[in-house]
Amino acid sequence: MFLGFLAYSSFCWSWVLQIDIAALASSSTAGRAMEITVLLVAAFLSATIYTKVLEHLLGGIKKTTSWIVLIKLVMWWAATEMFVAWAVSMVWYGSGARFDNILPFTSLSHIAIWTPLGYLSRFVGFFGLSGVAFMILVVAIIKDLRRYFVPVVSIVAIATFYAWGIYKTPSGPTVNTVVVSEHSPNDKLRSSILPVEGSVVIYPEYAFNGLDDDLLISNTKPQAPNQVGYFFVGSRLVFEQDKIKNQLIAVDTSKGYVHKIDKSRLIAAGEYLPYVMIALLKVAGANDVIDNFQSTREVSVAKGSPKQMMLEFGDVKIGAGICSSIIAPEDYRLLAKNGANIFTNSAALEIFSEAKVYGWQHKSMAKFMAIANARTFLQSANTGPSFGFDGNGKQLFSRDTTGTTELSVSLNNRHTLYNIFGEYLVASGFLWMLLDFVKSIKKPKVLK
Repeated sequence: MFLGFLAYSSFCWSWVLQIDIAALASSSTAGRAMEITVLLVAAFLSATIYTKVLEHLLGGIKKTTSWIVLIKLVMWWAATEMFVAWAVSMVWYGSGARFDNILPFTSLSHIAIWTPLGYLSRFVGFFGLSGVAFMILVVAIIKDLRRYFVPVVSIVAIATFYAWGIYKTPSGPTVNTVVVSEHSPNDKLRSSILPVEGSVVIYPEYAFNGLDDDLLISNTKPQAPNQVGYFFVGSRLVFEQDKIKNQLIAVDTSKGYVHKIDKSRLIAAGEYLPYVMIALLKVAGANDVIDNFQSTREVSVAKGSPKQMMLEFGDVKIGAGICSSIIAPEDYRLLAKNGANIFTNSAALEIFSEAKVYGWQHKSMAKFMAIANARTFLQSANTGPSFGFDGNGKQLFSRDTTGTTELSVSLNNRHTLYNIFGEYLVASGFLWMLLDFVKSIKKPKVLK
């Protein structure tokens, strides 16, 4: 069992071997050592937790095959995946990390979201969806539970159809959008785009580097007094008090204002060095690499609770994120709960350009965000794929070449169960685990 989970977790984390960690080290050998270490720690930690929990669940099935076991499978597995996603993120912990970060790369939801079962995420969330998929697998495999297979599949199918049906039609109007794609960091299209009035333009991460607030406004000011203008969102690096900040930027050209917040979710090895990497670099004698990274590349994380950007432009209420927000489903859920009717993400994916497994996981998270929240999700990227999903998970476009994609997309103001209650199955699972633990402590030991 452990070896099976180890193989699965290793595959899910295999993209670590394809990113540019080696470029940070003083030699390719040191870089490769860091990549392998991170992969092994993440895979072994994930496999160990999954194995222990599954052994406990299977042990419970031997004692009873009551229908309550089915609910336990869903809740416990949802809680387990959430715990694994959090525990593994601690491997990447560093000065730019957050305690509430998660890295949900081993979740079964990356597979389930591409099936019709994905619509059920509107009711059960990301980890809850995985819990349901896990329960179906166990019922199909364990002989003593197979009598539940037809009822379980029937109930899940009905719930999935219902989740699709009640949200399939968006409640809001349509809006014209322009998604900018830049094939390399040197491509800059910001000065050549002339969108129609009332459009929303999504630029990649770092698209506005070198532009202060005055330049942003003056370069996009409407030419005619009665011109409606347009709205655009992207990001830029700024230097303040010896600190580098990555700011999410939004400009309303009709009103001439700039809205900005500092990035809360940073990329390990791209915007900060995890403590484990610092330790390995020091062992390799690469202190100069650490000093150079911290002085030239390390981004200062926003203080306080994670900040989401909700922006209003007429009927459009944009829930905007930067890059790694795409693996933080809670951020987008809160945006939808607070009124966002469309999601955007501005990304720079150069570090992941060769990581095919990560690319699939990255897209899976975007598809989940779209379906579970019933919101259109549009990503603009530099050195990586730009794409869009509508609120039913249909891919609107995908592009990894320099250019622009113009789309008319629907807005949706309705709330899903997931919007409102979040990962309630995870919370229920943790509570159930706690009660079982307390019960096991209080249970008197039987002397033989």
